[in-house]
Amino acid sequence: MKTKECSPLKHHYDECAERVQRQEEEQGKAQEDCVEECEYHQASLRNLEARLRSEVHTELLLMALSRLPHDALRRPMRRA
Repeated sequence: MKTKECSPLKHHYDECAERVQRQEEEQGKAQEDCVEECEYHQASLRNLEARLRSEVHTELLLMALSRLPHDALRRPMRRA
């Protein structure tokens, strides 16, 4: 994802992945595993997903409200 929230974390993960690959090629074994970078990037993606879902829900609610008669929100609700 290329968002201002996710890009820096993705960049750190990519750099770590490159270091690990280089270590495996040169030494046969990596000295790190990038778990922390991966977790931070995944957390940023989850936050982005939650924000987008919230925006979509808000938009759907506004669309539904716009279809109500103009005074519908002022009238008292009838109880069954």
